[in-house]
Amino acid sequence: LTLFFQGVGRIDENVYDVKSMTDFWSINETGSNKGTRLLNAWSPTNTKSTIPALTSTDRNNETRFSTYFIENGAYLKLRNLMIGYTIPRTITEKLHLGKIYAYLSGQNLLTFKSKNFTGVDPETPTYGYPIPTMLTGGLKVTF
Repeated sequence: LTLFFQGVGRIDENVYDVKSMTDFWSINETGSNKGTRLLNAWSPTNTKSTIPALTSTDRNNETRFSTYFIENGAYLKLRNLMIGYTIPRTITEKLHLGKIYAYLSGQNLLTFKSKNFTGVDPETPTYGYPIPTMLTGGLKVTF
């Protein structure tokens, strides 16, 4: 069993690129799908929301950079996990084999981050996609 963790603590992340597409209707353009966070935008009946009110134009200069786009970017990731097992010799001899070693490896399996982080992946805060999870398995057979 091999485990490798990687993380960053106490870091402020700029999530402008992601948040501008999920929390505003009109910053870049109005012709695309928007994030579900807009469903909780500020309104006269939803005054406790931290997401700005919806507008069809950028009347309040929402595109200006502010602390609204800075979030806690601390994270801990299970970057790599590898599990291997050697089949007992009593079994391999019955199969007329020398040795069988089976393994399973995974990369980017878990990410622990702040519950308030609105980006997709704190490791790539200005990119809209997370680093992919990969699984690899194998069998090493000796005759």
